[in-house]
Amino acid sequence: MPNIPSVRAAFRQWMNIVLTDFPHLAHYLDGPVIVGLSGGADSLALLVTAVNAGLEVHAVSVDHGLQDGSDLVSERACQQARNVGATSARTIAVQCAADDEAEARAARYRALGSAAAGAPVLVAHTASDDAEGVLVSLARGSGLDSVAGMRAVTEDHPVVTAGAGWLGRPLLTCDRKATEHACQEAGLTWWEDPHNRYEKYLRSRVRHQLMPQIESIVGEHAPDALARSARQFRADSDALRAIARREMGTVVSRASNEKEPQETRLNCEKLASLPVALRSRIYKLWLADVAGPLTSAHLGAIDNLVVHWKGQQPTAIPWTADNSLQWHVEVSADLPENAGETGHSHRIGDMRRTHRLAVQRTDGELRYCAIPRRRE
Repeated sequence: MPNIPSVRAAFRQWMNIVLTDFPHLAHYLDGPVIVGLSGGADSLALLVTAVNAGLEVHAVSVDHGLQDGSDLVSERACQQARNVGATSARTIAVQCAADDEAEARAARYRALGSAAAGAPVLVAHTASDDAEGVLVSLARGSGLDSVAGMRAVTEDHPVVTAGAGWLGRPLLTCDRKATEHACQEAGLTWWEDPHNRYEKYLRSRVRHQLMPQIESIVGEHAPDALARSARQFRADSDALRAIARREMGTVVSRASNEKEPQETRLNCEKLASLPVALRSRIYKLWLADVAGPLTSAHLGAIDNLVVHWKGQQPTAIPWTADNSLQWHVEVSADLPENAGETGHSHRIGDMRRTHRLAVQRTDGELRYCAIPRRRE
């Protein structure tokens, strides 16, 4: 039998991580904390454990309205939260497109972040989720950063952008069986989301079809081993990212400013001397504010501009989804309508319709630029 910590043990371990590794965030736990509550075993176990640990818990259930009776599920979960000692419990209704997991997740985190108003948000991801995530990411060929497990504490997350102080995942070292056991001990009954069994979702197929096969062939310890690997991958990924951030300072040729953010350039000769694992992470750090998700194909094409330079054309990359970001565009001061100006600032939302974002190599340096789209 694999030695899986109980929910209480996992929560204590997480509290020690906050106190030891994130001392600047520890004081938040003396005030209100928001627990995302779905009504499932994982979130109910997290809630009752946080209450028993002495935290001031405010439960927030987000009703996506995607299933008949979802409002009743949320209200029942909130009532159970009140019964076990939550300071408050409420439902927030959101609207999102049916069968769009990404949109539902984004709406949920916006609602939780807004409700937090600066307080930390705790969510109930478990080791089981990490184990499934490893398999999903391996199947997609997404690389170390994707295979890496979730962070126990992070300040870089959509829920923080939406208003939370930070995000905590206290149950990453216990599995789904442990949360169900914790609910049984507390006399709580949980809701089984039927969406979790929809075969059209890859994660659902991994959970209910692939993982049982792996356990039958490899052994019942396999999910725990996968989750442990995910945590190790996370530590390695974060270390590489920290090294890349440090090395980025050595390859920047020209610092940016608020007026011309795109004027940050990277020295190709210095980049080429670094391992590819660092180069790829430097590209992602460099483009984080202006670019959307970068695939391995994007990163490979950018890297070819550095290590296999043959006079290639600029490499197109996706724009960021942040339409509010300003982009400085040089203009001719000789034209009457510009009245002596040398540049205009445009929102990226406007630029996206008229320009492509690209990375190009010029005079031994990488820079990103906006290239006018061809008119049909």
